[in-house]
Amino acid sequence: MACLGTYWLATPGVKVGDSCAVRLDANNEPQPDALLRITKNGQSIMSKDDYVEGAPELIVEISASTASIDLISGLA
Repeated sequence: MACLGTYWLATPGVKVGDSCAVRLDANNEPQPDALLRITKNGQSIMSKDDYVEGAPELIVEISASTASIDLISGLA
C-alpha cells in the first residue's frame, strides 16, 4: 500500500482504493486488496452506491507464500 500511496501522491488524476468492491459485469464482483484507477478518461467509474464499475487500471492481490512451510514438511 505504501508503494501505491507514493504513486498516488506523485500522480495527479489517480485514485487508490483499499478493499474496494469492483463490478466488472453482472456476474463478476471481485474485492481486490488494492487498486489504482484513473479518474478522468479511465476505464472505471464510481457508481452512486460506491462501487467501482468497470476495470481499474491496476488491481493488486496480496498473497503469502507457503514455500517455507512446504520445505519444512518435506524434510520430516
